[in-house]
Amino acid sequence: AGTSAASHSVTIAVSEINELSISGGNITVTISTATAGSLPNAASNTATSLNWTANASTGPATTRTITALLSSAYTSGIVLKVTLAATCTSGSTAGTSQGQKTLSTAASTLITGLSNEFCSGATLTYQGSLTSMFPFTTSETKTVTLTLADDA
Repeated sequence: AGTSAASHSVTIAVSEINELSISGGNITVTISTATAGSLPNAASNTATSLNWTANASTGPATTRTITALLSSAYTSGIVLKVTLAATCTSGSTAGTSQGQKTLSTAASTLITGLSNEFCSGATLTYQGSLTSMFPFTTSETKTVTLTLADDA
């Protein structure tokens, strides 16, 4: 009645991870106030936030960037801007917010320098404004695509 033992190695391998999601769903920015004799005041909406998990490689791209772009342009005179906060409600980020960006069909960089981190609840602030007058029935919906990718 002897004892017997066996052993083996267990390797844990970490693959590249780049995950991005939006909390808060679709939103509306309603422009509804003005000072007499001026264009309407810009309006903001902070009801959405961004979440990400990313690990950087040890190769040439050691950090990540988050960009945003519109599916198509708004009618001339309607402007949508966005700011992505570099602070999270949970997790942490070493990234740097690039401040408020005017969205178009070309990608705008919102945050740079993301490394090995996760972030939940980074506030997206959308601001709508007008550079000319429109009838009060005007409403346009566009899709904003946010992308997490290697820094260039």
